Amino acid sequence: MSQDEGEVAAAEAVELPRVPAARSPWGVDLLDLRPITGQVTATSRDRQMAENAVSFRNEDGRSFLRARPEGPVTAAALRYPTEGLLADGVLFNPPDMDHKWALYVLDGRIVVVRSWQRKVTAVADLRQQGDEVVIGPIRGAFGSREDAGFTVCALDFLLRTHVLGEAWPVPELAPADEAEHQDFAVRNFAAWGRRAAVAATAPFPFRPPRGRLRTNSHLHIAAVRGDLGGLGAEVRKGLSPDLRASDGLTPLQWALGGRRLDVLDLLLALGATIDARSDEGATALMNACQGEWPEVVPWLLSRGADPNAADVRGFTSLHRSAELGRTDYVKVLVGAGADPTLAAHGHTALSLARARGHAEIVVMLGAG
Repeated sequence: MSQDEGEVAAAEAVELPRVPAARSPWGVDLLDLRPITGQVTATSRDRQMAENAVSFRNEDGRSFLRARPEGPVTAAALRYPTEGLLADGVLFNPPDMDHKWALYVLDGRIVVVRSWQRKVTAVADLRQQGDEVVIGPIRGAFGSREDAGFTVCALDFLLRTHVLGEAWPVPELAPADEAEHQDFAVRNFAAWGRRAAVAATAPFPFRPPRGRLRTNSHLHIAAVRGDLGGLGAEVRKGLSPDLRASDGLTPLQWALGGRRLDVLDLLLALGATIDARSDEGATALMNACQGEWPEVVPWLLSRGADPNAADVRGFTSLHRSAELGRTDYVKVLVGAGADPTLAAHGHTALSLARARGHAEIVVMLGAG
């Protein structure tokens, strides 16, 4: 991978440690790249490239929908678990210049964008088969000179490290000569950014992906943006209105960030479940009780939200409100039937309020 799109701030010469095969998840010796890839920073004298690199904060991928990369077509059949349909949306947006790739699901394809150039370098067909997707063939490439095996490994690396958050060796084997290690690490930072953590020193056995691919779907994005037409359009495509995003939250929970009751109303009308759970078992009411939108708490309760719903740790909306000192939330929750005696990890709402010194809530909960 060339570095002509930017520069890497000079790193002090360091000896990169080796991880012996006995401590490696892949059963081969590893070269730890993090003393360099975790410390150096990316810079560019090209203003446009620098702007491109940090332009993805609000990107939903649609601007790349019609892009068709140049390059060869590589056979592939990569398989990844999903939770039902993998919806169109964002797989990964780079947060800063030290991350070099963006990935999207768009119209039955994985679209891979080199962020510094805002250029689609590869696309891969996407086929849903039950609760997994099959990805391939791949059109395009990830560098100027690569073989088919590298292309497949590169896409697999990006999906595992950037989307699923797995540690995974970079697509290139580490050189045997220690004198080449520093340049190798810098080159891999230029190619893959911060996610280039380790390199294998020899071919290693395949291991199926551990996580499930999810997007921040266009349904979620429409919810937080207040795009009423977009909400209806996405649900009509067959998406569940309770679909969970990569952060484990539902569209109803994302919509809390937009502070529009009409968006919440429409989601319920489209079939969203008022107490649909996040990965951590949180409901929209629980999230609302940790936020700064007072009107939405009684609104959710009036639509049937359960004030005694508990997350996977056993904590309820009342626990959250009492600990945070939200007297207004505690009052409306108790009025709606929230039970102050429910305990989680040895704590009731009363004990949390007392521990935090929220005297008014202690009195309100009956222990004045």
